Amino acid sequence: MAAGCKNTRAVNYNPAANPDDYSCVYLLKNQGNCHWFEDYVPPASYTFTMSYAMAGGSWVFFHDYWPDMYIHTRDKLFSAKSSEFYKHNDNRAGLYHNQAVIKPFFIDVVFQSDANLILETVQWMTDYLDTQTAQPFKTLTHITIWNTNQHTSRVPLSKIQAFKNMTARNTRGSWVFNDFRNVLIDKGIPFLDSIFKDYMVLTPQVNMNQAWHKKELLIDKWFCVRFEFDNSEDVQMVLHDTTIQAIKSDR
Repeated sequence: MAAGCKNTRAVNYNPAANPDDYSCVYLLKNQGNCHWFEDYVPPASYTFTMSYAMAGGSWVFFHDYWPDMYIHTRDKLFSAKSSEFYKHNDNRAGLYHNQAVIKPFFIDVVFQSDANLILETVQWMTDYLDTQTAQPFKTLTHITIWNTNQHTSRVPLSKIQAFKNMTARNTRGSWVFNDFRNVLIDKGIPFLDSIFKDYMVLTPQVNMNQAWHKKELLIDKWFCVRFEFDNSEDVQMVLHDTTIQAIKSDR
């Protein structure tokens, strides 16, 4: 079985790869080489923290803070940085180590298939709790979707919450969204920044002024969907489930 990635931009590109290891998504590329995150020691400017899920037995979250040490009790987690101690999960969501900037919450979910698919809708289920009172007509704040050659840019969902655009539906905390198209100018040109910059799209590759009917539908064998909540309100956002609806493409 041939190893490698079928993405032509991947360092270990191999058109005969079986199975395709999707290294352009899951591996870190640095100075022309690919590395598994677990095996790579980054430069000091690229240091980060990873969270490990015991239930799934895998690394699941990246954090841009880098404590000097961790201390935990049976039910609490503490960290130390520059001789100061911090209690985790005990402050406003999005504030870390007394930083002045409130960071957003986001989770990237990869959906993949053996055949090319046309992405039709993205669906998710949330609880938006304001002082432990559910707000059924409030949800995430942004969605971003990308694949091998396409990217939607960061789509604000405020127009959904204000019901200015009926491209989304909400039923008891379950949301359906289809207001997305590709905004990249060309194919075959790198358009994503590194994991250390949250995989943000490189703006020179984006054309936001293109007419809607000229923008491409999203077509590929995989889609990465970023579900984001900006933490601008001091509330609890719980993301329960995510899924997509897609149809097989003849292309």
